[in-house]
Amino acid sequence: MISGMGVLVRDFEARRKSSFNGLKLNTISQEEKKRRDQIINYARASVGLEGFVPSASAETDALRYVNGEMDMEEFVSLGLDGPDALTPKECYQFESDRTFRRAAELRDSPVKDNFAAAHLKEINRRLFQDLTGAGFKDVTPGVYRPETDKWYKIRRLTSRSLQYFVAYSTMDQSSRERLDKILEEAKPEKLKGLDPNEFKARIGVLYADMDYIHPFLDGNSRTLREFTRQLANDSGYKVDWERFVINPAGRDHLYLARDLSVFERSINEIKDDQLLHQVLISQYRLKENRHFPDLVKDAIQPI
Repeated sequence: MISGMGVLVRDFEARRKSSFNGLKLNTISQEEKKRRDQIINYARASVGLEGFVPSASAETDALRYVNGEMDMEEFVSLGLDGPDALTPKECYQFESDRTFRRAAELRDSPVKDNFAAAHLKEINRRLFQDLTGAGFKDVTPGVYRPETDKWYKIRRLTSRSLQYFVAYSTMDQSSRERLDKILEEAKPEKLKGLDPNEFKARIGVLYADMDYIHPFLDGNSRTLREFTRQLANDSGYKVDWERFVINPAGRDHLYLARDLSVFERSINEIKDDQLLHQVLISQYRLKENRHFPDLVKDAIQPI
């Protein structure tokens, strides 16, 4: 009798898994579930490092994806429908959720190219492709920003009461040519044979160089993190960006290190005296922090 009841319980459990709420049968292996969990953790860090938080519905879909109840195509397709005119709060959440899903898609299916300009642009296009049809007028996925006299932002940190100026390239013709030269060094065949310490230093410098150019109107950080993740992966290494999003202080350490490295590259190229003054003050105030190539080496490990 007990044995018969055990068979019935097992049969009920099998049918429950295959039909509960109409969900698909969970047939993925533990190894695949672990891989999917890593994908979602990476995507969550991608948006989290920009201060975004996926909605409850996006997280629910992510859990279903990890558990094998949907595939990546379905996970990405959900949540696309929305009003044409969004409030600022709705814009924030829409961008958070759409780039969360697209970052997961890129982690699962990266761009296959040669790490030149087209590769960088395609990452940006894929990350932000859903925003153009949702009222984000200034978003130009996959397109470099136009030339300007000066390009800067005011950085506001979350873990400390501090704000400062960061200036980037003007994205003129010389900046674009410089970016192309930087990308010539971003090749797995040039990086695979390096000593691990040299590889880490090279990746740090490559990122900092591209960060100063800042080629896109928006989404540069998410684009460059994915680009360097793919480059490192194809070279036999992993960049653990997730470590910097554990708490606000970790996120701020990453931004401080990045900005200090950008200061080094921008000081001699800023033409506006007032902006130069602000950047010099910012550089002096932050000088005791680690620069990006030094900080990121702790996050890079052989696969």
